[in-house]
Amino acid sequence: MTMWFRRRDVSARPSTHRGSPRRRSRRLAVPVLAALAVALGGWPRAGAEVRIGWNERGLSALAFDGVELLADGGVAVTRVVTADRPRDRRQETQADWYAGETRTFADADAAVLERSFDRETSTVSLTYGWGRLSVRYAPRENGLDLRVEIANTAERTIECVAVRFMELRFAEAVVASHVYTIPAYGYSKVNLGGPSVVRTRSGAMQALWLSRQANRPMLQEFAKLEKADRLAVVATAGHPTGGEEVYDGVWDARPIRPGERDVWELSLRFAPGEVSPYALAADVFEGFAAAHPMTLNWPDRRPITMIHIADNRGTAKNPRGWGHAIPLPADWDLAAADSHATFREAALRGARNLAQTSRRMGAQGVIVWQIEGQEYHDITYYGDPQILPHVAPEMDAVADEFFATIREAGLRVGITVAPTYHFPTTGDKGRQSTPDAGWKDMTALGQSRSGGDREIPASVADLYSRESAWCMVSRLDDKIRYAKRRWGASLFYIDANLIWRPRDRSAEGQGWSGKHIAAGVFEELHKRHPDILLIPEHQSLQYHTCTAPYGETPRATIFAQETTGPDVRAAYPEAFGVLMLHRQPNEVRDHLDRYVEAIAAGDVQLPHGWFFDFDRLSSIYHPAAALAPLQVHVFPEAIQLGGLRLDGMEDFRRALAERLDRRAPFLQRRAFVCYGDDVPPQRVNAVLGAIAEAGGIIAWSQPSNPDWPAFWRPDNPLKALTPDARAFVIPGKREATIVVANASPTERTVTVEASPAGLGLGVSKAADLHVESLPGLAAPPPPPPPDKPGADMDAQPETGDAWAEAMVRGVELDNQVEPDSQADTVLDLTNHRLRNGTIEVKVKPFGLRVLRATSKWPD
Repeated sequence: MTMWFRRRDVSARPSTHRGSPRRRSRRLAVPVLAALAVALGGWPRAGAEVRIGWNERGLSALAFDGVELLADGGVAVTRVVTADRPRDRRQETQADWYAGETRTFADADAAVLERSFDRETSTVSLTYGWGRLSVRYAPRENGLDLRVEIANTAERTIECVAVRFMELRFAEAVVASHVYTIPAYGYSKVNLGGPSVVRTRSGAMQALWLSRQANRPMLQEFAKLEKADRLAVVATAGHPTGGEEVYDGVWDARPIRPGERDVWELSLRFAPGEVSPYALAADVFEGFAAAHPMTLNWPDRRPITMIHIADNRGTAKNPRGWGHAIPLPADWDLAAADSHATFREAALRGARNLAQTSRRMGAQGVIVWQIEGQEYHDITYYGDPQILPHVAPEMDAVADEFFATIREAGLRVGITVAPTYHFPTTGDKGRQSTPDAGWKDMTALGQSRSGGDREIPASVADLYSRESAWCMVSRLDDKIRYAKRRWGASLFYIDANLIWRPRDRSAEGQGWSGKHIAAGVFEELHKRHPDILLIPEHQSLQYHTCTAPYGETPRATIFAQETTGPDVRAAYPEAFGVLMLHRQPNEVRDHLDRYVEAIAAGDVQLPHGWFFDFDRLSSIYHPAAALAPLQVHVFPEAIQLGGLRLDGMEDFRRALAERLDRRAPFLQRRAFVCYGDDVPPQRVNAVLGAIAEAGGIIAWSQPSNPDWPAFWRPDNPLKALTPDARAFVIPGKREATIVVANASPTERTVTVEASPAGLGLGVSKAADLHVESLPGLAAPPPPPPPDKPGADMDAQPETGDAWAEAMVRGVELDNQVEPDSQADTVLDLTNHRLRNGTIEVKVKPFGLRVLRATSKWPD
């Protein structure tokens, strides 16, 4: 049976056939749904098609866009591994996850005893000494679905089975990889913690190989073969030695016990190379989200400031390493008689500065690192507020006032916690003496369950129950409850959410392994504390159901994700992460477009809070906030919603209810809130709370200080001449960023013109000016200059303002503009006159275009 799927054919439907499939094949066409075609960006040509055929061996034909890809379509089991007895079910769930594997394993015979083909169901069946394999083929509009059934008819348990479904031939080099954006060590390749989608590309074509079963262990591969132009399409369930731990307490085991069967739901899909793989596999990501629904409801996407109050460079006088945001005198000595009083004064002064700076930057809250100090280098962050009285009594005495200062400024309070727990050991190895001598030396353990007969020391019994010391959920729960009860904390950075603990791997003895904490731990913590935000350092896709994982900029990242990737948003459109604002001078400039888009899509920025870093922060948040459909201004006596002025909170709530629909897409529910310095924090928070209750998303809130660049100000040098669009400038010392934003749910062609003042960079006639365009908008090359300067032109501008205006108002020469060009070009405006004074650009729904104007001249 052979089938064709063409976009232009819309009438045919599947039917069954009797007789030889080679002699009685019939063309079959299935329409591509309009919604899918839009999502995928459409086919590049009308004749693109997927052609599939099968017979008693398996596939007999497989072609995309007229190119035959099939080298060998025969189905074969390549390996089966059995165990002498099943793994204890209790061992797989709540008993000792880390007990050694003492069963014996053996490879089963992979010789086929019988083969059959059911034409009615399009199913190939193979019989082996250990059981039966059947593969049912089902065409789809962009490829092929496979339903695989494996039955165990033997007396031993099947622990691992690998099946080769076909071999593909590609004439060009092929790169095969998973499509996740989360770092590889933090994302399972076996369909756990997130869907596993493998992609290969060849020329203008791409293929996806994936499992349609959410959260069922499965390893898919495009495996390289000896022939350079061939790949084997392979799927494997289980592990040949009884299972590998993917996350802490989560295994890739998929055993088939005697008399039982297992079903795989697989899919092979084809599309042009430019089609988004996340759209091509949309049903898989949506299926994973249905199995693991997002429960996190955190509508506040304003920045969160971070503050380090200690480091590991302690001295004999300052053993805890206090500093940074706690401005201690250089000669401060912990052993001095007045040390605690001096520390208290410095800590509260730092808290007041932190609160003021964070509020001026429009932050929702503050996360404090090292509240316990950082005396012991080998432990780094303690991440346990419960031990504060024992390890840093000077901070313990002032911590309540420190956090109260932050709360009184209308900010949320946050701290760092870690999955480890700490207990004192005996003996003095020369550490600085503390009031509690039992804590001179400490041991940190990251075990989630006992690896042997180790007992919890009696000296720690007042901090940890026996359960919480060994159970990850209870241990983190204890720390969170302590910080909530004592300081009202609601932001929790989870440092090093990894497990490094002993595991009895075999009868030969004990080994060590390090794994991620399973997402289920955070799902349970979120269930217990739905009013807090968990920010784990490392992540899997499933973490986004209940947390906002940490991320870093490309220059800084080593282990963290850069932004919330398209794979995450394919499953959870409202998911977000918390991205550190790196202090490298050019970091924001070099990656402005991608981070503006990340913040506009819901991510949260994490700037440093002990110094005023508004310029870099606003260069990201201003363009992102410009995309917010709701613009809210808060005054002491009134609230303005767009152009509607409202006298009280009740009127504001009613107006919000009319404009917001909780079912509307995330991007259409975002609000930007502006308030004056004379508005109390309580009033601002009441407005923010009303927006959240109505189903809105708070994109940013910012005091309207006239000294700061703001796109709503009347002296904004740019004006967008299209409804729902905004344009503004973010000036810099030697450059300015021009942003055109479309707050509409439809694509718009936005026309922008500049005020006479232009950017006001103060450049002169002789300056070498150019406009550098980021990918997405580029200008055509300028025409060659005339033989005599000015012969065919108007007079060159004589003032700096005119030159600045020309730079702002033009990437258009001789009425030629290419707004859709993807080239990254530099347009040199020297000796050229602009023919038109406006810029027209196409901007996608809720999207933006960024131009960068730079002047070159000596300092």
